[in-house]
Amino acid sequence: MSQVIRISRTHVNTVGAVGSARSVRSVGAVRTLVASIAVGAVLLTAGCSSGDSVGLEQKKDEPAPDKTDDGPLTTGFADVTFTPKTPLDPSGLTASAAVFRKRAASSGLAVRSVTVRDDAVVVRVSLAKYGRDTRDRVGPLGRRGQLTLRPVTAAMTTAAGAGGGSPVGVVPAEFQAAFDALDCAKTAEPRVDTPTETMLGCDTEGTEKYVLAPAEMTGADVVEAKTVLPKDGPVDWQIDLRWTDHGRGVFTDVTGRLSGGRLPTNRFAFVWDGDVLSAPAVNAAIPGNAVVSGLFTKDQATELAGSISAGTLPVPFTVTAFVEGN
Repeated sequence: MSQVIRISRTHVNTVGAVGSARSVRSVGAVRTLVASIAVGAVLLTAGCSSGDSVGLEQKKDEPAPDKTDDGPLTTGFADVTFTPKTPLDPSGLTASAAVFRKRAASSGLAVRSVTVRDDAVVVRVSLAKYGRDTRDRVGPLGRRGQLTLRPVTAAMTTAAGAGGGSPVGVVPAEFQAAFDALDCAKTAEPRVDTPTETMLGCDTEGTEKYVLAPAEMTGADVVEAKTVLPKDGPVDWQIDLRWTDHGRGVFTDVTGRLSGGRLPTNRFAFVWDGDVLSAPAVNAAIPGNAVVSGLFTKDQATELAGSISAGTLPVPFTVTAFVEGN
């Protein structure tokens, strides 16, 4: 069994880290970071289709495509067209369709097919389970889904946070004006997260802003994001991030290196689509996996875990058509 080191708002663990709970706008839930020391590795194999049409493969223990857990499909379907914000070539669309396929399979939606058509990806989804609410549920499938882990070089509590104040750490001169102007309270498009570049970011409550160094790890270092319900402890669902062999080594090395710094340079930020989910301070090397936990419902945890496991889309996609049929 794995030993789990939980991180609260105030407790400093002598083996792991101290974290700050945050709320994710897209799911409205508090997140904290937990470090876990895993005994073994868990491998997830995921295939990619090379054709234009990407169908859903049914496992033996899954319902047939004309059924859901709620019974036969009797209320029709919808063809949902996802159009990339930046045009993609055929190979890019095919790769994107494979990501949509994996996200759809773990989303809880009854998806019949995922197809490349007219420079877009078309997802055919049953309306039996969620009815017209399906329109709102399919939208997150088109998020880019970029996960990066970045050291914090400067942080400041914003006017919306408790106390406000001046930045702690060093804000590079070339970022000073942009950092001063960054208003975390404003709702905007997701910030661009280029892993190889320094970026500015906010926590998901808009109470703290950061200067974040280039990414040390990305979603490519995650072999599986698994939704679990702890048997002992919080009753809320959590997401267990299991690293690749390479990722596990990097996580251990980076947390060990950061643990020697002072606040805020001993903080390691988990960034999801440009928003900081959590930026815990690290006080020792963590030779294991990580868990994002907090006030997740099962659906919220499943959505985020499925997106992480499925990988990153090359660009964000938006829903440009939702056509119902029978």
